[in-house]
Amino acid sequence: MLLSVVHGACLILATALGADEPIAIPPRLKSTPDAMPAVKKARHYLVQVKLIEVDEQGRETVLGEPKLQTTGGNAGLSIDHADGRRFEFTMKLTDRLGSNDELIPAKSVGNPTDGVIKKLDQKIDLSLSRQPRKYVLREISKRAGVSFAIDPESSREILAGMEVPIDIKVKDEAIASILDQVIEPLKLEYTVRHDVVLIAAAEKLVPLPEDFSIKTYHVADLVKNADDDDEIPDLVPLIERIKATVMPASWDRKQAAASIRSFNSTSSVVVRQTATGHAAIERFLDKIRRDPPMRITE
Repeated sequence: MLLSVVHGACLILATALGADEPIAIPPRLKSTPDAMPAVKKARHYLVQVKLIEVDEQGRETVLGEPKLQTTGGNAGLSIDHADGRRFEFTMKLTDRLGSNDELIPAKSVGNPTDGVIKKLDQKIDLSLSRQPRKYVLREISKRAGVSFAIDPESSREILAGMEVPIDIKVKDEAIASILDQVIEPLKLEYTVRHDVVLIAAAEKLVPLPEDFSIKTYHVADLVKNADDDDEIPDLVPLIERIKATVMPASWDRKQAAASIRSFNSTSSVVVRQTATGHAAIERFLDKIRRDPPMRITE
C-alpha cells in the first residue's frame, strides 16, 4: 500500500516536471528495517497584513505591511498611523472548530450602525396630541427598538424645548423622518454611535474621518426631461435642495465636512457623507420620486 502511494506521488511529480516516462521505483525489500517514527515538527504560521487607507478621491496609501508569525498561540500586531491612531489585529488558532461564538465568519460581521439605521427606516403610524417633545421621542424610541440619548451638555434652551407639548400625526412614515420633524425646530441633529441614536446640536456631532463613505446617486429621472435626450442636465438645483434639506450643517463644517459633486455626463451626484447622512439622502430622493410634480394652472 505504501509503495502504491509513493509511486503515485512520484507519477504526479514527474508529470508536473514534464518527464516523458514515469520514474521507476524499486520494490521495497522485506529485509529493510522499518524507518524510525517521524518526529512531529513544530508548525509555524505566517500572516501578511496589508493596511490600505483610501481617501475621498479614491487614492490608496499603504500604511503598513507587517508580518505576523505564530506557532499556535494567540498573536497580535499593531500599526501606528502618523496622526496618532493605532490599528490592532489579533489572531487565534485552535485545534478544532469551537462553538459559534468562538468563530464568526467575516461575512456575517456587519457594521452595528447599519442595523440601527435599518430600524430607523421602518415605517409606522403615530398620533400624539399635546405631549412633551421628550415623551414623543421616548415613544419613537420604543417603536423603533433603538435607544435614544440627548446630549447631557445641551443648552437650557434645548432642554426647555424638550418639555414643550407638541402634536404629531403621521401615517406610514419612516421613523427617521418623524425624528427629524421632532428635533429640527430645536436646531438639533442626530447620529448613530455605539448602537445609540445621539441627539445633539449639529456642532457637537462632528464625525471622525472613518465615519464617512462615498456613494454615487443616479438622478437622471429627477433632473432631465425624458423627451430631451440631448439636453445637458442641470444638477445644481437638486444639489442645493439636498444640502438645504439633509443635515444642512454637515456640508459647511470647518472640520470633517460632507461634500457633494455633480457629474453631468452621467446625470449623477457623488456624495461623501456619514451612514446617517446617506440614509437621509436616500429617503429624500425617494420622497421626491413618490410625490407628484407640482403643476401650476391658470
